[in-house]
Amino acid sequence: DPSATVSGAFSEVALRVGALAAEAWGPSRAVEMVGQHPSYVSLLARLQKIAGYDEPVLISGESGSGKESVAQALYLLGPRRHKPYVVVNCPQYQDGNLTVSELFGHRKGSFTGAANDRKGCFETGNGGLIFLDEIADLHMSAQVMLLRALASGEFQPLGSDTTKTVNVRVVAATNRHLEQLMVAQQFRHDLFFRLHYFM
Repeated sequence: DPSATVSGAFSEVALRVGALAAEAWGPSRAVEMVGQHPSYVSLLARLQKIAGYDEPVLISGESGSGKESVAQALYLLGPRRHKPYVVVNCPQYQDGNLTVSELFGHRKGSFTGAANDRKGCFETGNGGLIFLDEIADLHMSAQVMLLRALASGEFQPLGSDTTKTVNVRVVAATNRHLEQLMVAQQFRHDLFFRLHYFM
């Protein structure tokens, strides 16, 4: 019975994600992946395979469709689950300096309000996974630096002459059509293709 095989595979992956979430974050932050539709079962099976790689992942879907749960599953099912899991809400940072600082850090005095040195998410998340939520809203100046970090694993904190090297996996999500934003020159083509590794 093919349906029994599919159901069993779905249950195994979903239960594993839930157990790993409870182990990593406690029962109150359980990740529940519920559904029996064949396309959803297929997605879970694919997530299990993709989780073992280091390449970037781009998740697209409507608001409320579970994009963050997919990112959490990729983290929990992968070899980085004992390292940091960092979430960045891209629309929260509309100023270019603040966006770059959030991701890559800054040096004291690099911009107005930078009273102290600060580590960014890429440095604090070294070894783990960074989830960039609603990446369509990422400031253009940060897109340039993100592209470099994805290509080489290197970045420079704002106001610094020193290059840092990190090893992180980036998972990004969006509820907007990035292809349309690229045409409008609001999202970089090269960044899109770097993120869109798994099609």
